[in-house]
Amino acid sequence: MGTNMSTRLGAACGVAFPLALIAGRDRGGVFMLGAFGLVLFVPFLAYVCSLLRAVERPGGWLTSCAFGAGLMGMTLKLASGVPEIAYRSVPRGSQAHRALDGLASGATIVSLYPFGIFMAVVAYLSLRAGALPRWLGVFAALTSAALLVNGSFKHAGTVPALLLFIVWSLVAGTALLIRELRVGASDPATAAIAQ
Repeated sequence: MGTNMSTRLGAACGVAFPLALIAGRDRGGVFMLGAFGLVLFVPFLAYVCSLLRAVERPGGWLTSCAFGAGLMGMTLKLASGVPEIAYRSVPRGSQAHRALDGLASGATIVSLYPFGIFMAVVAYLSLRAGALPRWLGVFAALTSAALLVNGSFKHAGTVPALLLFIVWSLVAGTALLIRELRVGASDPATAAIAQ
């Protein structure tokens, strides 16, 4: 697989991840689509981190931090689905149901911190070194702040910052995919292969 194709695939996962997650939001039969959407974040994460690494000075550790934080956040968010699956067979309103629901909510809340760190690194390397377009860097900075603030409310019934993170991923994935498609169309070597 050529570099151009792999970069397009990485950017496309940034579009597919939020869409699959939103489609899988239903607690019914499409729950696994949401889980698959979460897994699609990993190639997008690796792609974004490759852009960060390209602008980071040699020996820098911020890209590794971003990759680790993004992977940790997604692992926690994916793990929050396990109690949700388990409490489907438990009577609603029972003590076991409430305990499993609390575990699912707790894992989601805790995932906001690593996502916040990931977004902070993306914002810093975008605004400081131009890893991503400046407007995506500003959006990442706002998302990072929202994630860290939302994560500090341990009894939060909702996680609007997670929704903001999903929107950032969709917007960033779309913008980066368009950029990759334009770069591929203007690359003479790619155009010669296509003919």
